[in-house]
Amino acid sequence: MRRSHRPTWQLPSRIFFPLSSGPFAGLALRPRLSLALVLPLGFAMPLGCGSVTHGGGSDGGGEPGTVEVVLDGSGTGSVVSDPAGIDCPGSCSAEFAGGTHVTLSAARASGSAFGGFAGDCAGLDVDCALTVDGDQAVTALFALSGENRFAVQSDRYLSSVVVHPSGDILVAGVELDGSGVYLARLGGADAAPVWEQTYAGLDRPSLAVTPAGAVVMVGMYFGAPSVGGETLPDAGSSNNFFVSEVDPEDGSVSWVDGYGGASQDDAGSVSLSPDGRITLGGPFWSPSLVVGDDTLSNTDQDVPYTSEVWVGAMMAGGAPDWAVSFGAADGENLSGVAVDGEGNGVAVGNFGGSVSFGDFFYTASDADGFAIKLRESNGEVIWARQFGAAASDFAEAVAVDPDDNTVVAGSYTNEQNWGGDTYTPVGAKDLFIARYTSGGAHDWSTSLGGNGTEHATHLAIDGDGNLILVGYFDADLSLGGEPLTNAGGQDVFVVKLSRAGEHAWSYRFGGGMDDYGQAAAVDRHGIVYLVGTFRGTADVAGETFETDDVASFLVSYWP
Repeated sequence: MRRSHRPTWQLPSRIFFPLSSGPFAGLALRPRLSLALVLPLGFAMPLGCGSVTHGGGSDGGGEPGTVEVVLDGSGTGSVVSDPAGIDCPGSCSAEFAGGTHVTLSAARASGSAFGGFAGDCAGLDVDCALTVDGDQAVTALFALSGENRFAVQSDRYLSSVVVHPSGDILVAGVELDGSGVYLARLGGADAAPVWEQTYAGLDRPSLAVTPAGAVVMVGMYFGAPSVGGETLPDAGSSNNFFVSEVDPEDGSVSWVDGYGGASQDDAGSVSLSPDGRITLGGPFWSPSLVVGDDTLSNTDQDVPYTSEVWVGAMMAGGAPDWAVSFGAADGENLSGVAVDGEGNGVAVGNFGGSVSFGDFFYTASDADGFAIKLRESNGEVIWARQFGAAASDFAEAVAVDPDDNTVVAGSYTNEQNWGGDTYTPVGAKDLFIARYTSGGAHDWSTSLGGNGTEHATHLAIDGDGNLILVGYFDADLSLGGEPLTNAGGQDVFVVKLSRAGEHAWSYRFGGGMDDYGQAAAVDRHGIVYLVGTFRGTADVAGETFETDDVASFLVSYWP
């Protein structure tokens, strides 16, 4: 049974609006959302326990007692103890000598997810240790795989979500009134705010976090805003981009730098190496863009509204290391960046006309996608891939798995392959996912789709290599599980696939108007977080959310 209540607090997001013309028509851009909270599942129906007597080893302290385990939740699993005595279900309690150090270990059944321990031994890890000092009670929670944990409605635009090593999540976006970027740290099972910050003059944020907890935020700014006591270089009547590090304890700005030229220049994507090294990039329209010691020239500056793509690396602390750019006759757009275990960067995006990525030369049939891998030390192109056939095709999301394979997701229009089997879209534009080895060789690829048009917006990968893909669709859709029915306009989809591309679970959200999936993150336990936007009334994880204009949501799922 599911408990819910609805206190309100404020949050933000990014929304994607599809382009209506040009070589990237149909591709979504990101412009600039008091929360209603639906709390996690109410775990009920404890499973039966038996009792055994057990004399375990002791360090001589504390009172003897009985440790009792209760299995709870809609899923199934088991718990055993070390020293032996508990093997639940079956033997769910045991007596131990005072001071005995007992480790409880949980194992989920197939189709279930472990939801954590609670009581006298608590945490989300599958192993939980306690020292016996009298009677103690522990509850082990098991959910169904892919079961919803909570859903949150927001009246700001949520644009980015990341998981902090503490287990808290950080979300960023833009205030509806245009007053700046919003950033919040959320903690606990109900995703309650730990702190919230608004940064005036900033726009379109994107977040990344290292295993050590360093948080980097990039985005755009207008004018010459003061951020963290620093005044950014004046962007004039256009907009430039900023790079910053924020303190995860309170959201204060540790450092911030601004970059840009005479026209619009962006850094919409960022990824971090474990040591804090920053890989970032975006499109730029200025005749030239200076990043550190590198001056990048826009070879298409004479073509109105045409951008080139830049990718760069910075040291932890923000000192620029290198920056490179790539230009095509009909412009380029950057969709995302990622970093492998050696610090090499991977970037995906789209281009029209002809383009050179180092020694790799490609010509687009209309608008095609690309993926490039860049050397950590200097930005040299290690390998490149083109995605496209006779019509517009897009590389829209990228991530690197624990084995340093690069996974690219996007959309395609006509029959094609991505290094393996040839696929034909079912509808006007279907999804593709392709995985490439560290050296760029094709590993596997697949196609997903329905009767209309689908786009990918974000890709996340968990510690086991499972994929979480987020996007939007305009007609009934099959992602390998139960068909997803479109409720009108654009609806949101999220799908979990195994490391081999096999379907695990999938869901849709939305109503009769346009709704977009924005970003996803996954923590070290495999718990999934997703942000998206909607208009009017929308069904989100079984709850009905409403807004007079536009709003966003944050939802979470068990692995």
